[in-house]
Amino acid sequence: ELDLQRTLSLQAPPVKEGPLFIHRTKGKGHLMSSFKKLHFSLTTEALSFAKTPSSKKSALIKLANIRAAEKVEEKSFGSSHVMQVIYEDDAGKAQTMYLQCKCVNELNQWLSALRKVSISNPGLLGSYHPGVFRGDKWSCCHQKDKSDLGCDKTRSRVTLQEWNDPLDHDLEAQLIYRHLLGVEAALREKRRELSAGTEAGSARTGPGEAPEDALAQLLQVLRDLQEAHRSGSAGPPPS
Repeated sequence: ELDLQRTLSLQAPPVKEGPLFIHRTKGKGHLMSSFKKLHFSLTTEALSFAKTPSSKKSALIKLANIRAAEKVEEKSFGSSHVMQVIYEDDAGKAQTMYLQCKCVNELNQWLSALRKVSISNPGLLGSYHPGVFRGDKWSCCHQKDKSDLGCDKTRSRVTLQEWNDPLDHDLEAQLIYRHLLGVEAALREKRRELSAGTEAGSARTGPGEAPEDALAQLLQVLRDLQEAHRSGSAGPPPS
C-alpha cells in the first residue's frame, strides 16, 4: 500500500479531488448517524482520502476494485446528495462507502468521474441497492438478505460530457466519417424517394430548399472525403 501511495504521488495526477463527507459504520455494519469530512483524491490508480489535502493519505481504494458508483435515495440519510462506492477490499469482501456531496452538481461530477475511470473494470455490478441496510433489512426493497444482489440497475455508463473533457479531434472526425459510410446506402435511397416525390408533384418553395438537395450535398461531401482518403493513402494531399 505504501508503494502504491508513492506511485500515486509521483505519477498519477488527480482526475478529481475535493472535500467530501464519508459515512462510517460500526459494529456489524450498523450505520452511524453522522458524516466525517475528509479530502478525497481520485486518480487513474485509486480513490484515496486524508484529513487534509496536504496530509498523508490515510486510506485508499484501488481503482480496479471498484464495482459501482451510484446515488443513494434521499430517505436513507435525509439528503439527495449522497452517493455510494461499492468495492472489494484486499480480502475480496464487498464493501460500501457512503459519501455526501454539498450539492447535486458536485454529486453528478463525482459520479461521472468515478464511472469514467472504472468503466473497464472487470466485475462491474449490474444491480445495486439505492437504500441502506439498516437493522435487519434494506431500506429500499425490505429484503432481509444483506448480500442480495440489488433491486435497481446500475448506471455505470451514464456520465457527464463536461466542457473540459479531453477531445481527440482526429478520432471524432474519423468516427463521423465511418458513420456516414455506414449509412451511405440509406442516404442514397432516401434521396431517390424524395426526388420521386418531387417529380410526382411535391411543392417546392424555392431553389435549394428541397430535402433531396440537402442530401445531395451531403453525399457529395462524402464522395469528396472518400477521394481525399484515397489521395491521402497515395501520398500527401496537394496544397
